Amino acid sequence: SSSNPTPTPTKSTFNPFAPSNPTATPTTAAFNPFAPSNPTATPTTAAFNPFAPSNPTATPTTAAFNPFAPSNPTATPTTAFNPFVTVTPTPTTAPIGPVIKVDISSRGGPLVINPYRLPVEMDDGNSYTDAIVNLPEVLTSYTKTRLEVKAKLISAVNPFTGSEVQLVNSAEAAKDGKKAFIFFEFVHATDDTGSSNDWDGEYHNYYNQLVAKLGTTAEKKVMTLDASDGETPVYGAFRAFGAAGIPKTGMWTDADTVNIQVAFTFTMVGIGS
Repeated sequence: SSSNPTPTPTKSTFNPFAPSNPTATPTTAAFNPFAPSNPTATPTTAAFNPFAPSNPTATPTTAAFNPFAPSNPTATPTTAFNPFVTVTPTPTTAPIGPVIKVDISSRGGPLVINPYRLPVEMDDGNSYTDAIVNLPEVLTSYTKTRLEVKAKLISAVNPFTGSEVQLVNSAEAAKDGKKAFIFFEFVHATDDTGSSNDWDGEYHNYYNQLVAKLGTTAEKKVMTLDASDGETPVYGAFRAFGAAGIPKTGMWTDADTVNIQVAFTFTMVGIGS
């Protein structure tokens, strides 16, 4: 401007943070370094919240600031957030499907190798003169679906007991010596004693016949049991048959034994194992 040696003095105070205006009218607004520079802003009683957007004219609230919730200075106060509490969902009970329920009896008693065809009295009170004497063991199923039954044999001769038994794979091979041909049959039964019209007693390599050999046989399907209503049992049975040789020299003794285990796998037909 043009030189004016006699300017009229004013009462305005110079504010170094505001635009240079020596004639600005002073205000009572306190300077807020966090808000936009506005020397004429109307002062408020709202406390400055460094976590919320800068708004010097925000209406104060009674809501406590929650650093875990979204920044909202005007939010209505609610139940305080507790980061140390774990919310546990209500457990639900999964539906239970059909289950396999099969009992295997141990009523058959011992398997007796009887090469001399002597009368052998068994637990049922009867005497038998077969070369291999064994009463039926019974499978009792209460399973509500049909059951596929697979089986395998696990056989061993313990030489430390003095056993000299040799397991062979045919009756012909068991004609002499301390040799035994032992096979198991698996059939449907009508009661818990293993009664059945399906027993054969002769080996024909049928699907339901397994020959014992040292070690473990291959597992195979031997029968399918019908479904039960859950209360009325369905029966299956298995037992051993076979032949035993007579040695030309020496005799069979009580030490000549063999250990045979029958292992089963049951699978619900159409559902899974």
